Amino acid sequence: MNTRIEGPFAAQSAPGLGAGLAESLRTQAGRMAGQSVEVMKGTPSVLGSAAEEVAMLFSEKAEKKHHEERVVKGGGSPSLATAQSVSAYLERAHKEKSPQELQQLVDAMLKNGAENCQALVRGHPRFQQPTEQFLLFQMARQQAAQQGLPQPTIERLDAALLDLDAFYGDVIHAQLLTVEPAAAYAETATEVRSFQDSVHTVLGAPTMQQAMQELLALAGKSGQKLDTALNNLMKALGACLGTGLALQEALLESVVKDLFHLKTMNTVLDECRALVKVLERKQRDGEREQSRQQKHKPEASEPADGERRATRSAASQPSPVSTGLAPRTAREGEVHGPGR
Repeated sequence: MNTRIEGPFAAQSAPGLGAGLAESLRTQAGRMAGQSVEVMKGTPSVLGSAAEEVAMLFSEKAEKKHHEERVVKGGGSPSLATAQSVSAYLERAHKEKSPQELQQLVDAMLKNGAENCQALVRGHPRFQQPTEQFLLFQMARQQAAQQGLPQPTIERLDAALLDLDAFYGDVIHAQLLTVEPAAAYAETATEVRSFQDSVHTVLGAPTMQQAMQELLALAGKSGQKLDTALNNLMKALGACLGTGLALQEALLESVVKDLFHLKTMNTVLDECRALVKVLERKQRDGEREQSRQQKHKPEASEPADGERRATRSAASQPSPVSTGLAPRTAREGEVHGPGR
């Protein structure tokens, strides 16, 4: 027996499989339940078309939802930094530079319409970091506007600022926000860089495990900087809350709370150590005072002659234990004469 399946039914088995595969399924022959089955090519299935429409509808909704949830940042007009703000940042980053040197570098950037400004800044040994370059370009942009330089010069500086913001925007923003805690933690420019790199790492993976790894690295091999590292890392991450720098804001907030609890426990532990030291010192002082009093205690006075004789007489008499006889007591009313 040969059974034919028309196209409308065959199309039901091939929605979403692609036009080529669906076409091959419509023209194949085979056997089903012992009968020969041949799929005949026919008109498109109504159910298949409906399934395709539903699939397209849901895919459009998913793509629209995914697009709406994206964080798209446009290039805004950058704020302009002054020479004082650039010098202040360099001072906090332990990269002190005199205002005269900064001004000479800016003047060199503005020469020839700022055509070679990017190469000049990148080649300078003191401005290798994107944040430092960004501040320097802002300073040059401000002075170019104040001096009334041609528009192409200003546009080149704006283009350089936008390039830095596009490639290193998050890094620059994070370093500007965290320079105060970094300066409080670090003593050298290398330590400032390490601290800010640790902050950026935690922002990229805001978990307590990652935060603890960076904290232990900042604390040093012997842990001598644990307290200052913990305090300033907590402040730096707290300064980044609500800025969009963290991949997951809720996780970053949880990490900051956990670091605060860890800081509280560390403070309690330090207070307990201080209390133990105070008690030990008091105990040592008391022992020394007691020893000093025993050394200055007056010795007992010598006994009188009568007391010495009575003591020797009592010592010469035999004790009841040594003679083995019980002491004899006089009966009441019995008088012993001198001869007895």
